[in-house]
Amino acid sequence: MFHHQRTKLRSPLLGLLMILAMFAAYHIFPITQKLRQVLYNDRQYAEYSVSGNAEPTDVFKTRGKTFTERRLEGLLSRGPKGWFSLKCDKNKPLRRTSISTSAGNLTYYIYDTASEDLSATKRALKGWFYEKKEIAKFLDVSGELPLIDVGANLGLVTLQAAMQRRQVVALEPVDQNVIRLCRAVLDFGHAPLVKVIQNAASSEEGNVTLAMGSQSRRTMYEVTGKKKWGYGRTDAYAIHLDRLLEILPFKRAALKIDVEGHEGHVLAGAEKLFQEVDIPVVWLEWMHVKKKPQYGGEFIIQFMSNRRMEPFNLMTGELISHDKFLQWPKTVLWKRADAALT
Repeated sequence: MFHHQRTKLRSPLLGLLMILAMFAAYHIFPITQKLRQVLYNDRQYAEYSVSGNAEPTDVFKTRGKTFTERRLEGLLSRGPKGWFSLKCDKNKPLRRTSISTSAGNLTYYIYDTASEDLSATKRALKGWFYEKKEIAKFLDVSGELPLIDVGANLGLVTLQAAMQRRQVVALEPVDQNVIRLCRAVLDFGHAPLVKVIQNAASSEEGNVTLAMGSQSRRTMYEVTGKKKWGYGRTDAYAIHLDRLLEILPFKRAALKIDVEGHEGHVLAGAEKLFQEVDIPVVWLEWMHVKKKPQYGGEFIIQFMSNRRMEPFNLMTGELISHDKFLQWPKTVLWKRADAALT
């Protein structure tokens, strides 16, 4: 009898709690979801899904209705559930520099001191940047094509392409590089042309850990196998390059891949991209990837040959022999002979 009375007393209370939970799920949760902030890599971002077109808008749903908001920042990322927009910190103080280039006077953001970045920042403080001639040559060879820049770093190629009034989609996974790149896009008038995407690109999608090979070099390598990089470790989400088809605003493009030995993995995730987008010219860093046993030099040669692309010396324009791929220059230009690069 006592047990039966307890059941009777509990039943109305449980029913009331269920009703309140249903009310909250229908009325409150959609609103809080719109405003909810997700903490990702120590920063706060509004989590929205992004429309699959070139317009700067965010799309979100609440209480069964779809709303569209104009997005001020051209900074996106893709997670396992889809695309979302990120907020580029407009108030963070950053050091800027300007250097004369073939595209004009390039202004971009660097690290505060050379000791923080022995690569791009150290060179910038001396008045030059790495591969200046190669970048100029690539921009010349690729004509007026839009650009997909994989491994954008601080944006030396992306920003010069934008200065030539080209559309650019730039991928960069590293937080401190992304903030400098997205701010340069916003602050120096490139926002209508450039989408910055904070993701890594690879043959498999999922979470990856990146780290620097030395304490003050801002070039990142994936932490896998026996490598135990200990500097500047950062987490990122890797996507197939094919995912760009969901947001890409153009159907023809030049492609640049500079990802410190991971170039073959990037191509392995780009099968559909090459099918649906006309890519007649590719800049590909060769020196770190050529000896890789998986997705290395031999894989890349086969991948490109299947698409009727041939390797050229970027600076001289000479066709390179497949037989001597271990002796190829540090950067290779892949090009289709029938391509009209305009």
